[in-house]
Amino acid sequence: MNKLVKLFALALCTVLLAAGCGTDDPASPDPAATGPTPAATPAGECSAAGMEANEFEPEGLPAEVAATRTQILQAAVDCDYATLEELGFQPNGAFQYSLVEESAGPNAQPAEFWRAQEQAGEMPMAALVDILNTAPEVQEVTEPEGPGSRSDESYYNWPPAAEAPAHDGYETTITSSGDWIYFLKRG
Repeated sequence: MNKLVKLFALALCTVLLAAGCGTDDPASPDPAATGPTPAATPAGECSAAGMEANEFEPEGLPAEVAATRTQILQAAVDCDYATLEELGFQPNGAFQYSLVEESAGPNAQPAEFWRAQEQAGEMPMAALVDILNTAPEVQEVTEPEGPGSRSDESYYNWPPAAEAPAHDGYETTITSSGDWIYFLKRG
């Protein structure tokens, strides 16, 4: 949690400093004349930029879980929303990224959803890195629980349920076969 608070404070200071900066160059376009800037987080800019991808290595992760976790962490610190979206929809296309947005099917767009959250001041990418740098809780699946789930695998849930409030409600799960099945904020 302290990392998230520090990152938020740093981001706020950067925005405030940048707001006071300008240019006296007459060749610079007048923002009022050019219209609003499109709302897009440039590649490499998000709340996880500059964070350590693999600060903590949980012990005993199956190779498939560890590999997926590493790919997610690297994409998050690189602010690479497209890669994160691809990882979520592999291999079976069943990935949940929101409790309120359409999270499956042809209209699902987690990259745009996360980018919009970042622009609104939420910090999903920092939260993702933060929670994946903790030890997961392992849940044995006895009955399939949704699209793409199987009864012969385990779920590696980050953070453990008891720690969820300390991580601003963000949760993520990777199956024992290495499928990233969700990353969302509850509550």
